[in-house]
Amino acid sequence: MRHNEPVTARPASAEPWRDTDVIDQRAARFGQGFTGLVAPAGVLLGWPLLWALMSLQLLAGVTLGRRTCLPCLLYFGLVQPRFGEGPLENARPPRLANKIGVVVLGSSAAAWWLGAEGVGTGLAA
Repeated sequence: MRHNEPVTARPASAEPWRDTDVIDQRAARFGQGFTGLVAPAGVLLGWPLLWALMSLQLLAGVTLGRRTCLPCLLYFGLVQPRFGEGPLENARPPRLANKIGVVVLGSSAAAWWLGAEGVGTGLAA
């Protein structure tokens, strides 16, 4: 292989938009990392709107599917084609984590806006 040739990954064994019983492990970790950056950013910036937006984003992904999930779109559209598919895992644990994220981040934003800034920040941190 020459140095100027593009790196091409082998085709994915699971179609990310239809095979929703499984997920690329790296896609799940990518989504967790995305959420893990947004929540503390809201704490550091004192901006609970980030928690509400991330909660809505997770809710959209859980209820409407991966095509509405921004981290999924980024991973499956940009990262996976470049680096290839990682090992597949059952999609239920990451889906449950996303549901928990909806509740926790949504509660964080609500608590903040209802005057309990410490509770909201504590939940989001």
